[in-house]
Amino acid sequence: MGVAAAVVLSMLLCIGGVVVALALSRGGHQNGTTPAAAPTARESQPPEESSPTPSSPPAAADHVIVYEVTGDGPANISYVQNAKGGTKELGSADLPWRVELNMGQGGFLATVLAIRIAGAKGTLHCRLLVDGVEVSKRQSQGRVAAVTCADLVLG
Repeated sequence: MGVAAAVVLSMLLCIGGVVVALALSRGGHQNGTTPAAAPTARESQPPEESSPTPSSPPAAADHVIVYEVTGDGPANISYVQNAKGGTKELGSADLPWRVELNMGQGGFLATVLAIRIAGAKGTLHCRLLVDGVEVSKRQSQGRVAAVTCADLVLG
């Protein structure tokens, strides 16, 4: 089963990379914008606020995403961790699991994949929030459960 899970994960990450590349090539440099800044992880800190000066237009806000995985764990988790499509893979992660990331400005594909392989039946749930709004929620159940939550964020 481990080989099948690796193949599925590889295919999803390849597709995600292509979508991110297309999104960035279409919207990343239009209208004089600059590429997205490197993402940073946030640990339950309130967002920083800045007031634009009256003579300048308001700055575009950074996108903040939250990945959540719950259910009967543990689960193998992979997720896109930056706007350039870089991924992070966690081996057997205890559930519930959650991470909040600042992805910077611009477009990107936000994706989390969780796979539960266990002897007993169980459930697995994922949830994705972009800028505080739930954009994807999935669930799966059985001896082998897999869920993917994804969203293409444009500019």
